Amino acid sequence: MPDESAPALTSSLPKFELPTSQADALVSQLNAGKQQADALVSQISSTISLRERCVGARVSVQSAVEQARGVQTEMDKTMAYWTEPTPAMVAYKDSVLEFRRKYKGPIVGGIAALSLVSAVGARGNFEKMRIAVRNLFIFGGSAAVLLYPEFAFRAGDAAADAAATGMAKVRKS
Repeated sequence: MPDESAPALTSSLPKFELPTSQADALVSQLNAGKQQADALVSQISSTISLRERCVGARVSVQSAVEQARGVQTEMDKTMAYWTEPTPAMVAYKDSVLEFRRKYKGPIVGGIAALSLVSAVGARGNFEKMRIAVRNLFIFGGSAAVLLYPEFAFRAGDAAADAAATGMAKVRKS
């Protein structure tokens, strides 16, 4: 309940009235100030949204880069899985290589013998001889050179020595 003994504030303040022209000028200035304030608010909000857009773009690029790195890591693991031999395969490979080192001659001889088998079915002796010599040089020689290059090196040294002695004989005569 309001206290009636207190004087009313509205009655003690003087009334302030502006002339109409001054009031209109003041209203136009207030409107101009409000428009400037609205422009500042829109600039600030567009700056904030620009910042938010930049942050969003940066975050999306970072997530794409992280995803690409994850894919690369998975691909590296997959390639390592598919290219590295298993321990059983390594042991098998070691035993096969040891067998190859131990039995050089029989392996090359077996390949050369297998290359001669196709000549058995040829018609005529000359044809058999031609196919046998061709296969012996191509398959037997290739097997010897590819599997055991030291055979080729020894044969190359012997051929070079024979060529040198032949050239010396030709020069003397």
